[in-house]
This record gives sequence, structure tokens and C-alpha cells, in this order.
Amino acid sequence: NYKTKAVVLSRKDLGEADRILTLYTKDFGKIKAKAVGVRRAKSKLAGSLELFNSGLIFLAQGKTFDVICGCEIDCHHQKIKKSLRRTSLAYYIGELVLKLTPEHLKSPPVFDLLIEALSGLDKEEESNLELIVSFFELRLLSFLGYTPEFSRCIHCRKVLIPKENYFSFTSGGILCHDCKETEENLILVSSQAVKIIRFIYKDEFANLKRIKDIVKYLPEVRNLSSNFIQFIIEKDLKSQDFIKSIENLEKK
Repeated sequence: NYKTKAVVLSRKDLGEADRILTLYTKDFGKIKAKAVGVRRAKSKLAGSLELFNSGLIFLAQGKTFDVICGCEIDCHHQKIKKSLRRTSLAYYIGELVLKLTPEHLKSPPVFDLLIEALSGLDKEEESNLELIVSFFELRLLSFLGYTPEFSRCIHCRKVLIPKENYFSFTSGGILCHDCKETEENLILVSSQAVKIIRFIYKDEFANLKRIKDIVKYLPEVRNLSSNFIQFIIEKDLKSQDFIKSIENLEKK
């Protein structure tokens, strides 16, 4: 038997009363585990192993899946579950971890980032939610080895100057104005967006909120980071459709 800190990322019903859960753990990375009888009302695990809950999970080794024996949940993230907007963003963050991380590969930085992001979605003001997601996207890419180049032109290697530059999804970095003709499928990136991205890579989330006009340029940062992730995954994300449907509801 063993125990580990974990976040519930997904769940799938099995048989009459069981569930298969996908957990992201601090000690073992992404794993699947069986919660036996969890769908029964009298189960001691009922209500504890909900999506996005985090805490200490106790497991026993099994043949196909390890079995969850008990848990001590310390974060239920109730504010996320009461808001469609926060829920949609939590689904997106969870789906990124599901799609981008391999099973059984330990990464405490990814675990800590996931905990920080869910805590932020639960506690921060509405105006900071987009920043939380951008912070998570770019830091996750960095931890998984996909850090784009935002300091020098990826073609001529000159230090970028504050003017119009272009991002290449294929090469994973910025092309300066003089080198933009060397590649296709580029998107224009403002110097302000590049500055914010650099801050995200090197600073703490609490300090990012103090950057002047950061909200103004966040849509541009999100557009770049989310499209780069989609380029890496090569698949549409279901949670993106969920986010768009919630945004459309809010506009009505």
C-alpha cells in the first residue's frame, strides 16, 4: 500500500458502482486508479473524489488498476464548481495535463503548478482568471520542454527589439521583422505581449497582477499560447468548445 498527494482530473463509470479515476500525483505523475463502489450513496469515498478535488490519496496495488482505499481531501474548490466560467477553465487546465503529460512520469513542478492554478481559479477575482490560465499554459509548456524562444530571433539570433515581431508555431519562437519572410504561418506579436510572456516565465503569479495594462494584452498572449498548445497536441480540445459556449452565454 502507498499514499500520495493527488488531483482528480477525470473519471469514468465502470460497472454498477465503480469508477476509474485519472489522478495527477506529486510522487508518480499521471496515474489511473479504481474507486470501488464509489457511486453507492453509503460509500465512504462518495463525494470526496469529485473532479478537481485534491488531497492525500491512499492506494493498494491491483492487477489492472491500483485501488483507492481512502482519501483525505483538503481542497474541494467549491467556488470553481459554483461558476460555469471557472469550471470551464478548470476543465481546460485539466485537459492540458491529461493530453500533454505521459503516465507514470513524476514531475513535482507540474503538480505544484496544477495546485496553484486550481487554487487561483477558486480564489482569485474574475478579472484575474485569464491571467491564471496564461500563466499555467506557458509554465506547463516550459516544464514539459516546449519553452518557446522569446528573447532572440530564431532565424538570425539577434536580440529582439521592441517592435512588431512574428511567432512561428513550427519553429517554436519569435522571428524579427527582417526575418519574417523565411517562414510561413506566422502570427503578429506585439512587443507588449512578448514582455508579458517573459515575465510569466521568470516571475511569480502574485507579481504579474501588478503589471500595468496586463489585462489589455492578455487576449493576445492567450491566443498565442493556446494556439501553440493546439499545434503541439494536433487535436482540438473539448474544453475549448465548453469555454466558448460559456462565453457566448455570458454575452447574451
